Amino acid sequence: MNETPLETHMLSCEREPLHRSGAIQGFGTLLHLNREQRLTHRAANLGEFLPEQANLRPGDTLPPALQDVLAVPLTALPDTPGARREYPALLANEDGVLDAVLSRGPEGIVVEFTRPDDAHRRSGAHRHQVGLLRTPENEHELQAYHQRLADAVREESGFDRVMIYRFHEDWSGEVVAESASGRLGSYLGLHFPASDIPAIARNLYLVNPSRLIPDVAAAPVPLLGLTPEPPDLTWSDLRSVSPVHLQYLTHMGAGASFSIAIKIAGKLWGLVACHHLAPRAISLTTRRHCVDLARGHALGLTAWLAQSRLRFIDALEHRVNRIVETLTHSPDALEHLPACAPALIELTGAVSFALALDDEIIQIGEGLELPALQTLDHVFCNTVPDIIWHTAHLAGEHPELPPSPIAGILAFKGRTRSGRHLRGYWMRPEVPLEVTWAGNPDKPVEIRDGIPGLSPRHSFEKWVEIKRGLATPWNNEARMVALRLRGALIALL
Repeated sequence: MNETPLETHMLSCEREPLHRSGAIQGFGTLLHLNREQRLTHRAANLGEFLPEQANLRPGDTLPPALQDVLAVPLTALPDTPGARREYPALLANEDGVLDAVLSRGPEGIVVEFTRPDDAHRRSGAHRHQVGLLRTPENEHELQAYHQRLADAVREESGFDRVMIYRFHEDWSGEVVAESASGRLGSYLGLHFPASDIPAIARNLYLVNPSRLIPDVAAAPVPLLGLTPEPPDLTWSDLRSVSPVHLQYLTHMGAGASFSIAIKIAGKLWGLVACHHLAPRAISLTTRRHCVDLARGHALGLTAWLAQSRLRFIDALEHRVNRIVETLTHSPDALEHLPACAPALIELTGAVSFALALDDEIIQIGEGLELPALQTLDHVFCNTVPDIIWHTAHLAGEHPELPPSPIAGILAFKGRTRSGRHLRGYWMRPEVPLEVTWAGNPDKPVEIRDGIPGLSPRHSFEKWVEIKRGLATPWNNEARMVALRLRGALIALL
């Protein structure tokens, strides 16, 4: 199928080499050194931060003054891409002190200097960190835990609004906690489409602890290099910002932004997203305090998720074992299936369950009509390679099936110990889904020079969408149920 021009543009946005922008933000300056510690690139604003090095040119060796300052940091930086070291107040000159961050990229070392020019210093990071050490024990405490992080980061950073933004499985997101001044509206509970934070940006959050944009309206500062090829700024704090994202922030009314990744088991769970109405710079030390707060929150969240999973697995074992015991009383599992109906359906919050052994199918509850179920069974057996399969939009994925109130299917299959072909199907009905977005999630199309392109939406007012033809999505716990019951029935039958 041929791509439309707009689809082609969206793919090109996903592939935009953000890490090779060739420019930085002007709240700091940058040097890029090769493995021989010779300068390959420098920011055009170097003289604003290091006046004595204003004439330093790509290809030069570091002058003695910089060699002395950077000798220990360069030696201490591990020889692994992504290695990072932070040095508050590393360098002092006639204009004051400069903080430094060194990070190693695939082609050399990025050295960044910024000023510790906080007008809003806080000292409550340790106090807040202690409060985040207590693992939540229930859903109410979990919500309070998210709120505690939002309040702590707002106090520490001084930003007008701090949101805890959680990603869903489709990479759309939802604001689950918010701390903001009374003069601002609220985004709490609002959803944002996955395209607001594309995959390439999410991947950068996995390797960078935070992202500061102190002035949305500031012009980028170009890098001067030996060659036109820009250096890799994947791990840079100063890397310039995509113009589309700057426009997005402007439409939100933000003059500055600061975001911190919340990672669980090496994956991006969410973000701490901070907005300020006016430009706002915060120091390396303040950023580090906020990152530490987010990491403390991630530890507690990890513990909560692990405990919840253990509790779920323990309860699941008991429920599956009771079903197996009931089926064990008869040589014909299908004959005793109705006796397990309530337990089987309750396992996943479905309205119907069907079990198939070879050519026999029995269904309990109000599900698909038998011909439609047989068609779906044939498709699952012959075209789906996965042993666990699910959909919350059956009509969309299988339009060949007759219309039905059933919109969600969770299925498993396998060969039993006796060699019989086993399949199981849970079914859920269509449930009109109301999603409250922060503005219309469909990106507006703008034509520039005859080329269609995506533009950030201009309004973030509440925009309610009613989605039809969908069932309640199957979560990880439901899929775990399918896997566990499949194993038990394979061993039993």
